[in-house]
Amino acid sequence: MAEETEVTKKWSDVWGVPLDEGEYTSFPNYFYDHYHKILLPRPDRGDVPQPASPMKPVEFMFIHHLMRHEGESPSLKTIAQEMGMSIQMVREYKKAIEGAGLLKVTYRLHDTSTYDLEDFILAMKALEEEAIEEARVAEEEKQREIDERTRAMMGKWEPD
Repeated sequence: MAEETEVTKKWSDVWGVPLDEGEYTSFPNYFYDHYHKILLPRPDRGDVPQPASPMKPVEFMFIHHLMRHEGESPSLKTIAQEMGMSIQMVREYKKAIEGAGLLKVTYRLHDTSTYDLEDFILAMKALEEEAIEEARVAEEEKQREIDERTRAMMGKWEPD
């Protein structure tokens, strides 16, 4: 068995299952918690336009698989096998994410395409910055309310 690393030790501590050393994909927790806030365009149904809807978990998993192959050019067949899905379904996920402008695909003749997820990462960072700003504003509002209540109480207070 391979020497236990910090990552495998942590996994073992949490899940009680030792792992041999292997490859790991680091992914910010914020992405897991907020990917559903990203809206993706949906294909029209006949003549009826469909509204954009939140990113689906399986679409997010497609992105995760692309990130897993960072620096490589995995085929859609490879990703489909890893996800246990058909190539057609994986193509649909790619098309939705690409259509939202979150994935840039460089199509190459007689070779696998390359994928650039910079715009997805920038969109997630923008969501994170927005959430931080909302939390800051909420904290300021909470402090104003406390200050107002304190001033109101102090105005009614009379020393002995």
